[in-house]
Amino acid sequence: MNWLRFNIIIGLLLLSGAGRSYAQDVALLDRLYEKFADSCVELEYTYTSKISGVNISGSGMLQIQGSMWHNEGNGIEIWCDGKTIWTADLAAEEVVIDSVSDASETELTNPALMFVHIKDLFNLKQTVRSADGKADIFILEPIDEMDIDFFNVEIMKSDASIRSGSFALSDGNKFNIKVSSMKQMQKKPATTFKPSQTFDSSWIVTDLR
Repeated sequence: MNWLRFNIIIGLLLLSGAGRSYAQDVALLDRLYEKFADSCVELEYTYTSKISGVNISGSGMLQIQGSMWHNEGNGIEIWCDGKTIWTADLAAEEVVIDSVSDASETELTNPALMFVHIKDLFNLKQTVRSADGKADIFILEPIDEMDIDFFNVEIMKSDASIRSGSFALSDGNKFNIKVSSMKQMQKKPATTFKPSQTFDSSWIVTDLR
């Protein structure tokens, strides 16, 4: 399902203003991390990319709760219970099952899933103010060597919600993500992040565990 791996163009024209103190930067970023730590967070999003001159776009809904998450959009549904990832193409009735430790590429099948890994994978390099002054844009760099060159996250100052994100892979592919809604909800049962259906003989099941 690598056809879902798209890329973004960073919106440099959105960036303006000078960087502030590190303490101010971390305070807003920590407010975002607290949202992910204390509740189930739901993001509704769209993404765009341009690959070999072809414009690509999509949309979906992502729920994140600790190391668990559930994503659905464009006919693809993905569940992760922190140990196992199920990636299902509903129309084709095809599902790939993999262990989290071996599924880094699977986890990037949708650009919005980058938000799951902000704290674990990136360090803050710089912060700039958005053009309208309502948000801060955090320019992040990978902690360790990886296929991602950069990841930028735009966070609203009013409620520490994500407004947009962009990242580029080392192969030159880039992604833009716009978040239309970010909600905090009560934590959900762990079963929410596992498939509720049975993949019977009508499905093509590829189990890589």
